[in-house]
Amino acid sequence: MIRGVIAYRDDKRVATRLVVTDRSGTELSELAAQSDTFHYSPSLSPDGRRVVVTQYQPGSTSGGLWLHELERKVETRLTFESGDDTISAWSPDGREVAYSSIGGKPGNGIFRIAADRPGQGRALFTADGFAAPNAWTPDGRRL
Repeated sequence: MIRGVIAYRDDKRVATRLVVTDRSGTELSELAAQSDTFHYSPSLSPDGRRVVVTQYQPGSTSGGLWLHELERKVETRLTFESGDDTISAWSPDGREVAYSSIGGKPGNGIFRIAADRPGQGRALFTADGFAAPNAWTPDGRRL
């Protein structure tokens, strides 16, 4: 809070657009034309060619990670857990994605998944509450 002003995002999970912009904010292209999907927490791959983003479908309370290829404009669902998969971080080599999952099986925690193999991630560690990855170490051995 600065001088009595609060900035926040109202999390109503309403439809959002997923777009690519240049550094000045000029929109270059639209990645996802689905007008009924809520996109959250995009993460750009180290090579700048892919984006992982959490997508919530209409009426859903849990999200899944989707991989968007920027040049080809192809999107692929990456995770299929029963929980809410969100907040991702790319490994330095761009081969894996670490992400937070809550409310599903095998439990809450941080998981990892190969970027080229959609499915169920492997638990790095579990937590009683919410835990989210921030970044990998440069050698890719730790979060």
